[in-house]
Amino acid sequence: MVTYSEDKSLISPEGILGVLFHMYRRISFRYSDLHKAFYDVRMKERYHELLKDFWFSGSSVNPFSEELSLALTNLQVAALARKNPDMVEYSTTSEFENTYQILTKDIDPEIIEQVKVMCEEVKRALPPAA
Repeated sequence: MVTYSEDKSLISPEGILGVLFHMYRRISFRYSDLHKAFYDVRMKERYHELLKDFWFSGSSVNPFSEELSLALTNLQVAALARKNPDMVEYSTTSEFENTYQILTKDIDPEIIEQVKVMCEEVKRALPPAA
């Protein structure tokens, strides 16, 4: 099995979320909306390869990805602050930049650019904060 660190064309789910938070620093969303946004973007053929580690269960109306959930939890523990119980606001902490560098240091810069474009679509797919 190839690991993320061995193949510079692969980026972990934590790395993908790291790029999203590196771009936006503070994002408000409902947990289920994040899953739906990633599900919708994953349905686009051009992002299948980037999101191949995100498996979704449930319906297309209410999809859930254990990989996305775990990646968000891992980033929360390492470098994100969270507010509010319903419409959750996540923001980066002082440890974020170091965590981001660790998650992306061995990734091909072209892959990072592709992930940035994809993350713009994920952000647009999130409903506006109330």
